[in-house]
Amino acid sequence: MMTPHYLFALALATLFGALFHLVRGGGAMRLLLYLACSWAGFAVGQAVAPLIGLDLPVVGPLHVVEAASFALLFMVGATVLVLKEPAQE
Repeated sequence: MMTPHYLFALALATLFGALFHLVRGGGAMRLLLYLACSWAGFAVGQAVAPLIGLDLPVVGPLHVVEAASFALLFMVGATVLVLKEPAQE
């Protein structure tokens, strides 16, 4: 990928993380967690997309659907694993 593609991918992943934070709420640390998970998930989704072999729309060399799906999966996973509230007794 060329530099504009990296910047577009970073902007999309950042947008996904910020929107997820807007929906879920939380402080600055949760925003950083969601952004990091979104970036990591987007990168993993981009790397795994050619191996999956689905014929989904792409934007240039970016497999946006697969990458966005993995970003969402990573953010939901972080919410379930890390941000679980302690049980009330």
